[in-house]
Amino acid sequence: MSSPIEHHSANKATIGLNLVIDDLVRTQRLWDMKNKEVKIFYMCEICKDFTIDATFKKNASCFLNHSCDPNCKLEKW
Repeated sequence: MSSPIEHHSANKATIGLNLVIDDLVRTQRLWDMKNKEVKIFYMCEICKDFTIDATFKKNASCFLNHSCDPNCKLEKW
């Protein structure tokens, strides 16, 4: 049985490659993955010029921003 998550509580530490990148570099990484035929990737922009790429190293937190009705947000600590 699951229990509700308290409002404003930290519920997962994100594991992934923390990247400080601009739009051009992010686009290039996505094209590189497409050219290598990587079908599933998890890149999430936390704030301007800061992206977490959990494509190759991840935990369950990589799914936090995959929702039509999100109830979580990612923050850089």
